[in-house]
Amino acid sequence: MRCSWTVDTKTIEAAADKGFALKVGGVALPIASVTVSANLVRVVPVAMPAAGTPVEVSYAFYGRPDVPPGTHAGAWGNVKRVGPPSFYFQGETVDTWLCAHKAVTSA
Repeated sequence: MRCSWTVDTKTIEAAADKGFALKVGGVALPIASVTVSANLVRVVPVAMPAAGTPVEVSYAFYGRPDVPPGTHAGAWGNVKRVGPPSFYFQGETVDTWLCAHKAVTSA
C-alpha cells in the first residue's frame, strides 16, 4: 500500500510554517513557503543564504515559551502520513505524524 503525506490543521491547530524552522548561525531565517506532496517536503526561505552556508532545518523541535499557559505552547507540526484504513473505526485511517527532527545542511 502506498501512503501519502498531508498537512492536517483539523486534528491539531496550525503551527507556524507547519512546524518547520530554518536557522543560520543560530538566527531564524524567515520561511516564505512550505509545501508537502506525496514524499517531498519543500521549505523555501524568504531569502536564500549564500551557497555553502550551513543551515539548520528543524521540524516540531522548538517550543513557544512566549505563549501564555493554557494554550498550545509545545513544539508541534502539521504533517502526517495518511495510513491504511482502521479495522476498529469505520471510515477512519491509521495515521502517523512526522517526528521531531533537527539537522544541518548546506544552502
